[in-house]
Parts: sequence; structure tokens; C-alpha cells
Amino acid sequence: RSLAALDTDLRARGSALVLRSGDSLPTLQALIEQAGAEAVYWNRKYEPATQPRDATIKRTLREQGIDAQSCNGSLLFEPWDIATQQGQPYKVFTPYWRNVLSHWRLPALQPAPKAMAAHTVDSLALEDLQ
Repeated sequence: RSLAALDTDLRARGSALVLRSGDSLPTLQALIEQAGAEAVYWNRKYEPATQPRDATIKRTLREQGIDAQSCNGSLLFEPWDIATQQGQPYKVFTPYWRNVLSHWRLPALQPAPKAMAAHTVDSLALEDLQ
């Protein structure tokens, strides 16, 4: 339902959710070419198996002149930003949480854009992914 709601919100602004399936890099490259994109942004994943894949995607796209950027999209802080005084990961929650609270700054909320650029790229239907 979340993807359907996102697509509804995008369509209300003149755009639409694009869904693709396949190996990440060639699928992204095809979408970039079809859309004429100059940049690709995505939320970082932290599982060890995904990090080499994402590094390869970022490096390859940058070599092709695409501004490829990943960012933290699901954590309060990057894992390497909150550490003990010795620079090690926390093993006990309470000291970790105190450190988090001492660094916490709520970013300013940005309003959703009223309109977005329309596109005519190929997309799977949401039902095709199930």
C-alpha cells in the first residue's frame, strides 16, 4: 500500500512512480538513458552484502558522468557517526542513546513540491512485482 500511496501522491503532482525489475546496474543504466537523467540518488543500505554492489554502482555511474549519491534514509545517525570515546561501536544501549540525544538536531521539514516534471519512461505495474 505504501508504494501505491506514493504513486498516487506523485501523480497528483504530475509525475509517477517508476518500477523496474532486474540486476541493479544495467536496470539503472537503461532507466538513466531512457529518462535522460544526470543524477541518481538512493538511500544507503547497511547490510554487508549490499555495500559492494552499491559501491560498484556509484563508481560506474560517476565514471559515466552521472552524479551518483547515496544518503542515510532510515537511521537516526550513520553507524560510524555515533561511537564510544575509543571510536568503537556501542554494546550497551543506554550510553549509546545518551550519545545520540547529545547529537540530535531535528532538521527543518521541507514541504512537498506542488508540481514535478512529467516523464515518459517504461515502468512495471505495481501488481507485476507481486
